[in-house]
Order: sequence, then structure tokens, then C-alpha cells
Amino acid sequence: MKKKAKRKRDSTQPTPAPRMTRREARIAARLSEEQRETREIFRERMKNAPPRMTVKTVRTRGYYRFSADYPSDVGADGYRENRPPAKKLSTKGKALAAALGVIFFCLGFIGTKAAALISMLPGDTDYLATPSDADAVHEIAALRFSAEELSESADELKRRLDRYGCNTALFEYKDAAGYVTFPSAVARGAADDRVVADAWETVTALEEAGIRTAAYISCFRDSAALSEDDDWAVRDFDDPDEPLYDGDGVMWLDPYQPETTAYLTGLIREALDGGFSYVVLDHVSFPYDLTLTTPYYSGADVAAQGENSVLLDFLAQALDETGTNQLILMCDVNGIAAQAANRTNRYGGSLFTCGAEIFALDARLSLLPEKEPDPLGLSALKNDVPVAFILSACSQAAASKASEYVSDPKILVCVENDGNADGLRELLSHTGLKDYIVW
Repeated sequence: MKKKAKRKRDSTQPTPAPRMTRREARIAARLSEEQRETREIFRERMKNAPPRMTVKTVRTRGYYRFSADYPSDVGADGYRENRPPAKKLSTKGKALAAALGVIFFCLGFIGTKAAALISMLPGDTDYLATPSDADAVHEIAALRFSAEELSESADELKRRLDRYGCNTALFEYKDAAGYVTFPSAVARGAADDRVVADAWETVTALEEAGIRTAAYISCFRDSAALSEDDDWAVRDFDDPDEPLYDGDGVMWLDPYQPETTAYLTGLIREALDGGFSYVVLDHVSFPYDLTLTTPYYSGADVAAQGENSVLLDFLAQALDETGTNQLILMCDVNGIAAQAANRTNRYGGSLFTCGAEIFALDARLSLLPEKEPDPLGLSALKNDVPVAFILSACSQAAASKASEYVSDPKILVCVENDGNADGLRELLSHTGLKDYIVW
């Protein structure tokens, strides 16, 4: 039997680790202790740490919603991940989404136009309010008609209003000389051939057709009422037995006479009862012509009451008849800047305190006097500055002045009618004016 060979043992011994000195051993022990303390502190902080917040979606401006590499969410490690391909819109999906957007836009546009057309149809909520709609606020675009034009048919007047883009017909109920052109039970003085027999029927026809009407009344400038009896007239100071005539040969009613106020308020009441939507009052002033001699007033309260106070009292009675939504007060463009005591304008700016809310600013450049005071300097501008700019500037000046006394004044600008309807409509469109009177 063969004996197993004896396994040889490796006689080489491992090299022992170098022995540390006492100093090195103390340093190693101290480092091990600090590491253990550090690990304990870290474990304690991790136990007490609040739960980790969920990272919100990140959107960047460099991507658009249907982009292939549009980032979805921030991953747990803080980097962005792309949306999985299964969740991205295909080309057909994108096209379908765009088509649906176009369809919804078209439906909304068609619905808006249909609603606008329906609102313009006559009905309980007519787009042109009737005179009984006292609280409605309208744009007033008026066209003035003379007494001769008043005799035309209502259909012809409507066609002319359409040409100028106007919604209101202004008739001279009592013209600048004082003649009443409508059949009247209140008018004073001899009847004149300017009276139109069927004038009231024309007003009624226009109002029933949705066209508002306005009655122009020249207040204190009035020769017709004084033609037979001048007891109410302003007198000439140098000859108190004779009435005072202005530069056009027209007499003036004495505002201090109570009969004068009663007469004018009677005409206002008659006009509104006859169907007019608005009353436009002009010449609410004392005689203003610079060529006049000194006037004399024979009213009982002349010494106790000033001129401006008398005019305000008259307007207070007129507003009792009309209300602020039906009375339109004419004012002279230079009267905005003139002093109240200055008689060189038809209308003093101080009358903005009367309580009216609608004012008609007479900005007709052809009527600007060359030799009279011109506080706004319009006479020097009218030959060099575009008319549109002057009209707009006058409107803003009047609105600024009136807003000192009225919270939301409406300013109508009186413009001249040269017969060119298309050109005038373009001019008014350029100025942006919505409220005006084409004179």
C-alpha cells in the first residue's frame, strides 16, 4: 500500500503589521470616536427630518405643448424626464385639436353677430330708446332741419338722417328771431307764415319710427313775442321808453320779468307734451352784442338779484319741466373761458352750475367774431389747423370745464353742414366724436 505524500506546509510567515507607537494609537482612537459621533448625529437628523415633498411639474418657455421632448415632471433625483411616447399626441391628434379650436372660434363669432342683430330688432328692448325711457343714456347725433325742411315728409327726413349717420332730428321750434314754427296755443305775437301746419304729425311719425326729435328754443332773444307788445323787452338805458335792439335788429326779453319766465317754460312744456324727446335752449343770457348801448331792466328784483342768479333761477324752472336727461343747454365756444360777467358770449361758463348734464357747444368756426374777444384763440387757428383737431379740442375743453360741476357731462359739438354728407361723416369719425349736432 502506497503511502500518501505529506503535504508541504508553507514555511513563509505573513509579514506582521507595523506596530503603532503609543502616539499613533491615541490619534487613531480619537478619530474613530469622532466618526462614531458623526454617524450617530446623522442618523438622529434623518429620523427627525420632515417627509420629502413631491416635486412639482416643471414647464419651460423653450418647449411648446406638443413638442416631442416636452418635459413632464421632475424626477426624484431632480432631473427632468420626457413624457412617455404613449402620452404624446400624434400628428392626427394635433390636427384634430386644431380643427376643433377653429370650429369653436367660428361658432362663437357667429353667435356674437347673431346676438347683435337680434338686439337691433324692434321689441321690448329697442336699441333706440323712446322718450319714456328716462334713465337711458344715448349717443345724440342730431341733424338740424329748418322750418322749410320741416314741411317735407317724414320718410324724406329719415333718408336725410341716414345719409349723415344721425339718429336725432333737431327742429327750430322757436327760431333765433323768436318765431314759433309749430302750431302753438302758447306762442306770443302775430302769427307768421313760417308756421308748418302738419309739423306735429311729422314729429309723431319720426318718434314712432325710432327717430328721436329735439326742439330748438331761442329763449331771451325774441322779436316775435315783442312785435305787438314790448312790455317784456329789455329797454334802452338812454331812452327807457324804447326797446333795445342788438346788432341784427332783434329785441330781447327781459329775464327779470316773471312773465318772461312763465312764457318760456310754457313753450318748453308744450314741446315735450307734443312728443319731443329733447329741448335745446339757446340764448340763455342777457344781450351780449358789443355794439349795444347800455341796457336797462325794469324787473322788480333788479337791485336785489344779479344777472347770473336770474339765469340760474330760470334754468331751475326749465329743469323742473324737462329733467336733466331731456334738457340740452347751448353754449358759446368762447364762453367756456370767459368770465361770468362778460357779455361778449351767448353763454357764460358759470351756468355749468345750473344742474343740467347735457351741453351743446357751438364750435362753428364761421361764427367766430373777428373783432370780439377770443379767449381760446380759435380765430387765429381756424385757417391753419385742421377742423377735426379744433372740434376735438373744444369738446375736451368743455368736458373739462363742465366736469368741475357735473359728474358725467355729455358734450354735443355743433358742426357746420356744407352739404358733403360723406366728407362730414369721415371728419366726425376721425375726431372720434359720438355726440354732435350737424347745423
